[in-house]
Amino acid sequence: MSHGKLLLNFLLLSSALTLPVVHLEGITCALYENSSSSVSFPVSNFGELQGPGKIYCKESNCCVGLWSLFSGELQPVILGCYPKNAVCRSALCNPVRIQSQYHCFCSSDMCNANITHPQKPMISRDYSYVFVTTSFLILCVFGIIIVLRKRKHLDHFIRKSQEELELQDVIKGEENVPPTAPVDGLTILQALKEDGLSVKLSLGILHGRNVVIKCFPSALREQYKQECRILSLLTPLRHKNIVHLLKAGSSSILKEHYLLVLQHYPKGSLRSYLTHSTTNWMKACRMATSLARGLAFLHADIWKEDTYKPPIAHRDLSSENILVTSDSLCVISDFGLSVVLEGQKIMKRNTEDPAINMTGTLRYMSPEMLDGSLNLVLWELALTQADVYSLGLLLWEIFSRCNDLYADQSAPEFQVVFLEELGPNPTLHELQSLIVENKRRPQLPKTWGTNIKLVGALWETLEDCWDPDSEARLTAQCAEERLTKLCNPQC
Repeated sequence: MSHGKLLLNFLLLSSALTLPVVHLEGITCALYENSSSSVSFPVSNFGELQGPGKIYCKESNCCVGLWSLFSGELQPVILGCYPKNAVCRSALCNPVRIQSQYHCFCSSDMCNANITHPQKPMISRDYSYVFVTTSFLILCVFGIIIVLRKRKHLDHFIRKSQEELELQDVIKGEENVPPTAPVDGLTILQALKEDGLSVKLSLGILHGRNVVIKCFPSALREQYKQECRILSLLTPLRHKNIVHLLKAGSSSILKEHYLLVLQHYPKGSLRSYLTHSTTNWMKACRMATSLARGLAFLHADIWKEDTYKPPIAHRDLSSENILVTSDSLCVISDFGLSVVLEGQKIMKRNTEDPAINMTGTLRYMSPEMLDGSLNLVLWELALTQADVYSLGLLLWEIFSRCNDLYADQSAPEFQVVFLEELGPNPTLHELQSLIVENKRRPQLPKTWGTNIKLVGALWETLEDCWDPDSEARLTAQCAEERLTKLCNPQC
């Protein structure tokens, strides 16, 4: 149980202990439940419906609101009646922040209908006896927390009433709930990519800013939720080598679609860029190092102030899923197949899960993915190392277009990895034969060699990324460090 959840339980408990006893006369509250929520009980059960968006709470004088902080904006999760026999002192909805969640309790009709983003949320009490009681409870609670944390039994800390457990379930299940409300200020201009019932890409404008819109049909709602969840973990840290999510929700124009509104990168995908442009050594270095840096960030376990990012495996790195900025840095995008690695249960070696074993773009898939031999005992490490294999292939594509590496200072036309060996549409069987059975990897271009020492160090790094033994491969962080050293002009 996190500190935020534990603190919220404490606030609920302490407010219940200090409320005065009065006759309950009922109250009208705003009613809302996010359509993406996974609440185990219907909020309308706590009162009588009075029409769209309203509920009469006959057994409570208290409205409750719960909001989630998603990409810097508050999105409602639950609005309704506080469960039975609760009385609130404040007539206004004064929000309290618990990590990425805000909640309030208030005692006037429809008081939970609105919330403003507080800069410094505070809890105030009007009576001195409440302050003394609360202070004492805080000291007791934090004393117990310290003891229980040492014993690793926080999950068994407080036995609450049924109503408190229900509200705790809401908070536990609704962090980073993807929004479904219409995105304001968005104009869709033209389609970039359409493919039947799959995800569609469009250009658009959001409040005067060029954006790319990723449109998910209702049949792919779960994919939208998954990618939205991953991006909500990444966006607060705003890493320059990870695509930035600007908004999420729906559109009044595209019916039954969910939208991810992303930053627009005018140079397009890495594949498109390399097809139309060559590079010099320094530009190739910037692209390669930034790509490795983005992947290292993705795989890392990061705490920054009050924001936490767990390790994430991408699982579908390809030159179509990497974008290029105006200053030739690489940006990792397309997180529809990504998985959060923290807290996952370790699987048995004989577990067969095609969603784990066979995921991604075939051409860039690691040998252990192709033949189903992924180490499911240490699968968190195995998935990140499968990403590193794909990284090695992408680095080969980047440096294959570097003019400075060729004796005649002229790079050949761009080819995706293994195009010469397998053509444009390789089958799984063909890749298994080439990659797994014959252990083939991209070839060192014969015309590389203007600087034998430099080429040797670069090629060693690539080979260490696509090593047949996944556990012998570099980590993404080590790959970044090697490339940084290699690209230093003094080297």
